[in-house]
Amino acid sequence: KVFYVDERPYGVVNIHQIDHNNYTCEWGIYIGEENTPVGLGTVMGYLAIQYIFYELRLKKIHAEVLAFNQQSYYYHKKMGFEQKDVLKKHIRPDGTFIDTIVFSLTITQWEQQREAIQTKIEQKFKENHLQ
Repeated sequence: KVFYVDERPYGVVNIHQIDHNNYTCEWGIYIGEENTPVGLGTVMGYLAIQYIFYELRLKKIHAEVLAFNQQSYYYHKKMGFEQKDVLKKHIRPDGTFIDTIVFSLTITQWEQQREAIQTKIEQKFKENHLQ
């Protein structure tokens, strides 16, 4: 899914490894534009999670975050994902093996915090449009 604002593409949500037997998938979220509107990542994640749980009818989302990517780590925590494991020296993108942090989010966890995240998005929108 490509995320557009005012007909300009800002990011991509990649939903893959969809397993309809076990109601799971993996995801990755990427913002490729500089000067992205504040809060856009949260909006993208919120809409993607809603889509995964309520349109695709899956029950769990898995994510892997490169250990050095603190922004992605905190993003997943903010969106309610729970850290499940650390895969030591798991991948080698630049010739050096690095750790990968494994996260998951269940529909039950999401439903416990969805409204709080939605409220934060709405407050940020009001702040940005009332100035």
